[in-house]
Amino acid sequence: MSEGVIPVFMLHRIEDKGRGIDGTSIKAIDLFLKSLKKYGYTPMGMDDLFQQIKRPYGVIKNRFIFMMDDGYLDQIEKGVPVFQENNCPVSVALITDFVSGNSWPWDAKVRYLFETTTEKELPEISISNINSTFDITNDESRLSTMRAVRESLKKQSEEQVYESIKLLEEKLNIYLPENAPDNYRSCSWNDVKRLEGDGVNFIPHTKSHFILSNLTNERAKEEIQGSIKEINKHINSLPIFVYPNGQQGDYNQSHFKILRENGIQLAFTTNSTYLSLNDLDRNSDEPLILPRLGMPNDRFVQEKIITKIDYIADRSNADKLRHTFVTAYGIRRTAALKAVENFTERRYLKQSKELAFDRINRIIFVCVGNICRSPFAEIIALSNELDISVISAGIEASGVDQPDPVARKIAKEFGYNMDHLCSTKLKEVALFDTDLLVTMEPTHLDRMAKMTKKANCQTTLLGAWDNVPMLSIDDPYGRAEARFRMVFSHIQVSVENLLKAYHTLV
Repeated sequence: MSEGVIPVFMLHRIEDKGRGIDGTSIKAIDLFLKSLKKYGYTPMGMDDLFQQIKRPYGVIKNRFIFMMDDGYLDQIEKGVPVFQENNCPVSVALITDFVSGNSWPWDAKVRYLFETTTEKELPEISISNINSTFDITNDESRLSTMRAVRESLKKQSEEQVYESIKLLEEKLNIYLPENAPDNYRSCSWNDVKRLEGDGVNFIPHTKSHFILSNLTNERAKEEIQGSIKEINKHINSLPIFVYPNGQQGDYNQSHFKILRENGIQLAFTTNSTYLSLNDLDRNSDEPLILPRLGMPNDRFVQEKIITKIDYIADRSNADKLRHTFVTAYGIRRTAALKAVENFTERRYLKQSKELAFDRINRIIFVCVGNICRSPFAEIIALSNELDISVISAGIEASGVDQPDPVARKIAKEFGYNMDHLCSTKLKEVALFDTDLLVTMEPTHLDRMAKMTKKANCQTTLLGAWDNVPMLSIDDPYGRAEARFRMVFSHIQVSVENLLKAYHTLV
C-alpha cells in the first residue's frame, strides 16, 4: 500500500453457530489476517492512529486497522480471541444503552421480527416509501424484505421508527421481548473493563444507535454526550467516536460541533474508501469523517486489497480523467491479479465469451441490489438500437427501491437518466433458454447456478467484455463518487463491446 494509506476494516456480527448467529466466521477473519501479514502488512492500534493524526511521526506504510461495531457478545466471545491470537489490536464501538441493558438496537429488533415470524406474507404495510404486500415464505424472501424495511426506517424519525416497529409486531404476529434474546445479547461493562488495554479498546457509538440526522439537535446531543459519559464511567476511552450507519447524510456540522464540545477529536463513518494520512487536512472537519471499509469476504476482493489494486483504482479515479484511468486501472489490475488468479480468470473469461448470440431474445443485467451497477448497464443497453428485450434485476433486490442517489447523479454525468427505474427481484423473473444473464462478479454466477441451469439460459461476466477483460466489476454502493465514475466507466465500455459483438454475430 502507498505511504500513509491505511485500510480501516469494520465488522459487525461474528458467526456463532451454537447461538444461532450468522456473521463473519472466525476462520475467514483468521485467514484474512494471516494473508495480510504474509504480504507484509502490520496491524495498527487505534491509539497509534490517534497519535499519528495528532502528531505525525515516522513513515506509515503497509498498515491496517480493524474495528467491530455495536458491542454484541459474539464480538467479545468469538471475535476478540481471533484478533488476540493474531496479535492484531481491535477497537469495538459500543452502543452504551445496549451494553447497560437499558434497550437493544432498533435495527436488531427489525431483524428479530423477520427471523422469528411464522407468517407467510407481510400484508398491507405502509412504511416510509414502502406501501406494498411482501411474500415472506422462505428465508431468502424474509431477508430481502427485512432489508428493504430496515433501509426505509433509516430515513424515519425516532418516533416514526418506534411506531413502525409496533406495526411490524402486529403484522408479523411477533411481539418483542423487553430484553435482547440470547442471539442478540450485548457484552457487559465487566467485559469492557477486563479487555480494555489487552489489545482491545472501546469507543462510543451513541446510546441507542439512531441515525443522528433523523434526530432533533437536542436528542443528537443526548445520544452523543450520553454515550461518551457512560463509557468513561468504566474506562478512559480514546477521544474517538463512530457514527450509527455512517453514510453521507447521517451526520452534519451540528454533530461535529457536539463532538468537539465533548472532547471527540476523531470520528469514523462508513464511507468506503482508504484513510490517507498524507491527504488528511487535520485543521478541517476531515478528522471527524474518517472512512472505513467492510472486511471483504470475497477472495477476489481480498486479493485486490492485498495486491494494492483497490487503492490504485481509488487514486486513479480521484486524479485522472475517465478515459485515462479506464485503461490505466485495467492494465494494473490485470497485471496484479494474474499472479494469483491466472487459471480461474482464464477459465471464467473464456467461458464468458463462448455465447450463442443467435439464441438470445433478452438480455438481463444482474447485480445484488439492482440499484447501482445493473440498472446503469440496462439504461446504456436500452439507448442502443436493439431488436431484443433488455431488463435488469438483483439477486437480493427489494423490488421497491429506486437506483441509489449517487448512482443516479453519476449516471447523469454520463448522459443517462435512471430516475424512472425501480429494482426487480431476480427470483420473480421468469427465465427462458433464450435469455442471456450478464453478471458483475463470479460469485453471482454461483448464486444463480440453480436458476440458470433449470432454465438452460446463457450467462456471461460483464467485465469479460471490457477493453481489458476483468473478472469482477465491483459494487460501488456506499463509496465515493470517484468509485462510481470508475465502475460506470467499465460498465459503459463493457456493455458497448457486448452489444457490438451481438450485432456482429447475429
